[in-house]
Amino acid sequence: MARAVTVVMPAYNVTPYIGTALDSVFAQTVRDVEVIVVNDGCPDTPNLERVLDAYASRIIYIRQDNEGVGSARRTAIDAASTPLIAQLDPDDWWERDYLAVQLRLLEASGGADLIYPNGYYFGRPDMEGRLLMEYSPSEGDVTFLSAMAMKVNIIYSALIRREAILRAGNFDPKFRTSEDFDLWMRMLKTGARISYHREPLLHYRLRRKSLTSGAIAVHEWLLQVLDKLETVLDLSAEERAALLARRANVQMELELARGKEAIQQRQWRDARWHLQLYRNSNPSKKISAALALLRCCPWILGAGMAVQKRLLGSGLLKAKPQRMV
Repeated sequence: MARAVTVVMPAYNVTPYIGTALDSVFAQTVRDVEVIVVNDGCPDTPNLERVLDAYASRIIYIRQDNEGVGSARRTAIDAASTPLIAQLDPDDWWERDYLAVQLRLLEASGGADLIYPNGYYFGRPDMEGRLLMEYSPSEGDVTFLSAMAMKVNIIYSALIRREAILRAGNFDPKFRTSEDFDLWMRMLKTGARISYHREPLLHYRLRRKSLTSGAIAVHEWLLQVLDKLETVLDLSAEERAALLARRANVQMELELARGKEAIQQRQWRDARWHLQLYRNSNPSKKISAALALLRCCPWILGAGMAVQKRLLGSGLLKAKPQRMV
């Protein structure tokens, strides 16, 4: 079994966390690893480098201007010297047997190019200890159609054959989030085989300032990715229909996110506009009730959302499992 693995770690505003992530890498039962940390123009570089000094002999450290996580991942892949890539963001961490399990299952997969595990959320009381696959499920085979329809949701912390990444064109440097989804879909179109299992090996931190914490930005970037994929990929009629359906879904989720933000900012007219657009595509009693309150007594809705936010923040109310875009 090949044990030569490069761990790819892009770094931006993660100084308080990166030591924990690196400790989890060097505590692995598999020791033959190359670790590449790419400083993507981190604004507190002196502090980051003070933390990294303790690991200087065990990592490859690269500095670049702030170009975004897609560019940082691409830089690390280009610099890697091993046939296998393992991704770990520096605010997350692995169980000690992450690499051992992933390597064993990749070898047993019969030729998979990428394998991803389950994991746990932490850092937010309403989701503490919940499994990633509760919120981002994977059921059935991983195909372009199933991934586009969110029947499978490929978790970023995967073990990947570098050759398959390069064959698909590597990470796109212009995407600052959803860069992984863009690559996975291109890999699938170039014939890559993707597999998964349900053993929780990753601990995924939820924090306010992480790239994926802002729902509006996430949806906007994903729309850009979908626009690109429609342009550059040779899609069958069924694949194109699936992409268009996903785009329509993301657009409506963006309207919902904008509506919620408008309510929080007490911009009632904008809130009505966005929620009405959402209801036109996704009619529901809950949204209809929200629109009725926005017309007659919007402050009640605003107060209710503020109370819900406080309860979620305290952990007294738990986030409901739902499919992510």
